[in-house]
Amino acid sequence: MTTIEATVTAQYNITIEQLDKASRIIDMKRHKIFYQVSSQSGPDTYHVEFSDAHKVLTCNCKAGQNGLPKCWHRRAALAAERIYRAEREQERKAIEQTAEYTIEQAIVDAEQALDRLDEIAARHEAKAERKLEQETREALPLNGNRPFSLLK
Repeated sequence: MTTIEATVTAQYNITIEQLDKASRIIDMKRHKIFYQVSSQSGPDTYHVEFSDAHKVLTCNCKAGQNGLPKCWHRRAALAAERIYRAEREQERKAIEQTAEYTIEQAIVDAEQALDRLDEIAARHEAKAERKLEQETREALPLNGNRPFSLLK
């Protein structure tokens, strides 16, 4: 048992066997993540999912349908998700420590800096063009090349 597993099982008051019964499922059609948790007492499998409408975790076991807090399936799903996220975070940190990642990130940073420089240069160029247009207008006589006349 890893440190994170020990911490999470104690926090959610479940056993490692209960934790092992939770399987993370991604429903690509509905763009939802849910857990299937196997029953301890029989062949049943329960569906644990976050309800967007009610902002709660739901389970289709008898205790979960009645809203009872004794549903361990929800706790097992929460614990499994917490462990999943902790493992992904560890993977991310390990990847960020590699030389390849450091080089790739430096390239991305340089490209973003060049893009910002291009934007600054474009703004300065537009400002210079406006200034040149204004100076050209100021250099021309107000009537242009037409002679003075009181009549239109």
